[in-house]
Formats: sequence, C-alpha cells, structure tokens
Amino acid sequence: MEFGLVVFLQNCVIWLYLRCGFVEIARQVFDCMPVEEKNLISWNSTISGYVQSKDGLNVAWELFEKMPARDLVSCNTMIDRCVIPLTKMPGTIGLRSVVAVKLNSTLEISAHL
Repeated sequence: MEFGLVVFLQNCVIWLYLRCGFVEIARQVFDCMPVEEKNLISWNSTISGYVQSKDGLNVAWELFEKMPARDLVSCNTMIDRCVIPLTKMPGTIGLRSVVAVKLNSTLEISAHL
C-alpha cells in the first residue's frame, strides 16, 4: 500500500472516531502513527477533537505545543476555544482579532526562518 494512502486512511479513522465522540480511541490511532507520517491533518484533527471535548483544552494545548509545524487551521482552532468565551465578557471587543494577528505574525515569522 502506498505511503500517502496509509496516512490518508489513518487520518480518516481519526476523524471518524472524533465525529463519534471517541476522543481517546482517536488519540490511540494518532499515537500509533509514526512521527514522520503525521501531517497537519493528523495533528489538526486530533487537536480539534480535544478542543471540542469537555475537558480537553489542556491536552489540545500540549499537542499544539508539540506540533512540528502549524498552519492557520491549528491556530484558529486554539483561538476559537481560548478566546471566544472571553469575547463575550464586557470590554473585550476585538480581542480575538488581536490574538489572531499575533498568531498569524508568528506563523509568518517562523515560515521565513
């Protein structure tokens, strides 16, 4: 079986388990993948699953920190979970934009290194 097809199928299995609410089983599939095979889809899917679970923000943050490369999906997933609740508080209008600009500029800087 081709390398790309195996990664595609593993990502599909992760996504399927997450959609069914089985975050821990999805994590087992993710953890069994060799590091060199994990791509942005693998990382982003797993992080998104933890972000959407009840108490998964800490685990999502740990995975986010371990990611070898991040993209806008990675950053937006974390922004939405961390900042959206804060924007509902009085006096925080525009907070999400400020955080997004900061993360985007970090992405641009790291992309040029």
